[in-house]
Amino acid sequence: MSDGDVFMVETTARLGGRYAEPTRSWLESALGDVLAPLREKLGDGKSLDPHALKDDRLPWGEPHSLWAGLITQAEPLGRKKVSVYSPDSWEKFLRSADTHFHQIEIQLFGLKENGFPGSDCAHIGVERVVGATEWFIFNMRATDSLISWSAFPELQEKRVGFLREQAELQHSTFGNVTNDNMGDRTALETGIGRYMPECAEESVDTLRSYSWTTVCSREIAARLGGAERLRETGAFYDVAELSYGGLLLRATKEFGDYDADRVRQVFDALACALPVGEAEMSIGAEYWNLVYGVDPADVCRRRG
Repeated sequence: MSDGDVFMVETTARLGGRYAEPTRSWLESALGDVLAPLREKLGDGKSLDPHALKDDRLPWGEPHSLWAGLITQAEPLGRKKVSVYSPDSWEKFLRSADTHFHQIEIQLFGLKENGFPGSDCAHIGVERVVGATEWFIFNMRATDSLISWSAFPELQEKRVGFLREQAELQHSTFGNVTNDNMGDRTALETGIGRYMPECAEESVDTLRSYSWTTVCSREIAARLGGAERLRETGAFYDVAELSYGGLLLRATKEFGDYDADRVRQVFDALACALPVGEAEMSIGAEYWNLVYGVDPADVCRRRG
């Protein structure tokens, strides 16, 4: 899910041993509220055939229905346990958040005429960062074809509200609402060649990216001059102060208005907190919302 028609919400947080409540909240709120139409479509899950997990020749369900799998993985190289969604398996799945895990996720697929999955899909997950196990990456992604977001501002609003709610709970050091994250890296990290675990560990002092909506840490907020200074730049539709000192920065009211000019304004406003290096365009990355050929360090130096 990384071809530009995917709406994504992601956060980064250092949670140590207090990961159970944020994990449950992320999973329950994402499926029960932000993606509520999908939860309703799943119903009691009786139409989902668990035998399809054991025989890939079998259809996954009724044509044009929705399939959901619940996946847990205790260790990075450990076996993934997969169960088909039902109210009972969902409750058991949520209890997994109380135990040590590397990854916990739900995958949803719209089924084609033949009962097999197509390209319409959604993903909600939490993953512990390999090499920095106190850090967690929370993500939610859904294709526009499965649950339309591009044409409905109220759905975009709901995602921004979800990001804020979860950031407050997690005390996130980074978060964004975008369409260009790449796996466990942001478009910017991919464009300049940054990798985990450094991206997570350094997110206290260095932004992982700049997006339509971005959450930054308390330390970065102070480094950039605080909420009022960022409002004065004119780069943001909204600058919201979070209870733990971080900020939620929303570039435009609607995602469709986040054009190249506004991307550059946001880049300039946040330059002094961005990682050094010029982002490079790559094949298939035409939809990335980035400024190319400019090192933010140069912008920051010119600003003095």
